[in-house]
This record gives sequence, structure tokens and C-alpha cells, in this order.
Amino acid sequence: SRLTQLRRCYERALVTDPKLAGALTLSFVIIGQKPSKIEVAASSVSDPKVGSCVKRELEKLTFPRARYAGVLVVNYPLVFQVN
Repeated sequence: SRLTQLRRCYERALVTDPKLAGALTLSFVIIGQKPSKIEVAASSVSDPKVGSCVKRELEKLTFPRARYAGVLVVNYPLVFQVN
């Protein structure tokens, strides 16, 4: 699943920083079934590569078609921590 890919972005960064943790909020718009205008709206994750990777993976997602016409604005929080 794509959520697994988002988690892998974090897990790759753990190799160089085993204590890496934090929250990351993505802001994006869904038009049709594709996300666009993807931004890291906030992040307490010290490695910026995690946010860049998550953005790239999110671009690959396809969302279910909405029941109404229009644009959907999304703010999606992710929390990364070592288990």
C-alpha cells in the first residue's frame, strides 16, 4: 500500500539517525482522483529528506472518485516514532 511507502521514507532515514522522530503535516488538494499542490505544511522531523520522500510517494496515489464535483483540500498529519 502507499501508506507502507510513506512509512518506508521514515525507515530509510532511521538508518542514519536511529532516534529520528516527529510529526509531519502534508497539505494538498485532490482534483479528480489525483493529489496536487503537495506541501509539507509543518514538520518536527529533523531530516528534510523524509518530507521530500513522502511528497514524492503521495504524488503516486490515486484517490477514490468523490461523490461530488469540486476540489478537496486535505491536511494530513503523520507521526513518526521508533517502535
